[in-house]
Amino acid sequence: MGRALLVVALAAPLLAWSWMRMETGHDAGEATLVVLLALVPVLVRGWARVVAIVVTLFLAGAIAFDVGLGWALPGHVLGRFGNGFLEFYDVQVPFARAEHPDMHGVLLIAVFAFTLAFALAVAARRPALAALALLVGIGWPGTLLPGHDLVR
Repeated sequence: MGRALLVVALAAPLLAWSWMRMETGHDAGEATLVVLLALVPVLVRGWARVVAIVVTLFLAGAIAFDVGLGWALPGHVLGRFGNGFLEFYDVQVPFARAEHPDMHGVLLIAVFAFTLAFALAVAARRPALAALALLVGIGWPGTLLPGHDLVR
């Protein structure tokens, strides 16, 4: 378990950085918090892991869309996620976080989802799945940014 967390701890900042660079004015604290939430399900086993995934996804949605826990209902969060996702078709990236809060929420959910997928694959000792989650999680945002820089 310790090695799995170490591997995830090394990759998670890269995942967060690759998604969060699509906006200007981002807060590293929120991205860090959703990364830490994504690690919680790895620490438990069995049915408790499923419960941990649901609870942390609920909390990540509340953080991502800046809603209180009472308003973090799946329908409300999914609606905001859908709005933010569709904005990516109309708004040039990098975008201003203050002007597009739902797009910001989508980025945080992406950081959470890809970190969780990578962490679960590493914990299950599935290197091909872990590599796929890392490759897609880091590569996808690079396809959305304009330009041809060597970093991407």
